[in-house]
Amino acid sequence: MQFLEEREHMKKTRVLIEDWQERGFNALQALREKRCSSIDSEEEAAPSAVYLPILAYYMDHSILVLNANALRDFVATNAIESLKNPCKISRQTVDVACRSLNLILSDPVLLKHMYGTHNNQLIMICHASSEILFATTRGCLPPDVMETAAAKVRAVTRHMETIARGLPSSSAASLYTTLSNIFSQQLDKYISTNQASCEPMQEVIPTDWWNALGGDMLVEMNDLFPEQLFPELTRHGESDIMLG
Repeated sequence: MQFLEEREHMKKTRVLIEDWQERGFNALQALREKRCSSIDSEEEAAPSAVYLPILAYYMDHSILVLNANALRDFVATNAIESLKNPCKISRQTVDVACRSLNLILSDPVLLKHMYGTHNNQLIMICHASSEILFATTRGCLPPDVMETAAAKVRAVTRHMETIARGLPSSSAASLYTTLSNIFSQQLDKYISTNQASCEPMQEVIPTDWWNALGGDMLVEMNDLFPEQLFPELTRHGESDIMLG
């Protein structure tokens, strides 16, 4: 929150955005490592220690939000291509996104309580998947990294399908499982055609999705639906909302 507040008041230039992102990323990474990975013997014996992966998961999402805002600012100021390494932030994001998805898929506590996954956690899962898709469409991932990341997206989609099957069809899990499937299918299309810069095929979000989420609320999820990847979501008054 401190870094996001700083972003609101700073002048948006390439140099300042780059410095802001680097400081924020390093600070959050260091805090995550210190708080979630380095457990002393006294804390390790505490019952609460088993829940540290949940904290790590939330901190990973904070890093994804930080990087998403940095990329948005770079694009808005036409500075993305003038970076020394324009794919650096995207690669960072993919590493963090895969790390967060791996926690969802492997942490014993998160697996034990998977049917209690809250709406915001489901959004975080979809956000991680969308960031992997976004980085792929920008051509920022070598084939091996792309396939590893895609495998995580496929696996977490199957995981969400398992959760959705155990809950009523009207649950948020069913809604976000549909969205996760869209991201996974889009990613597979890019990989199979090996044309990361081409326009993706369009997938329709069912109308009941739009109505259930209150329509415009979905448009406001800018981290989940970057405008550069989903320009159709900025249109209003259409009967069907398309993901492009």
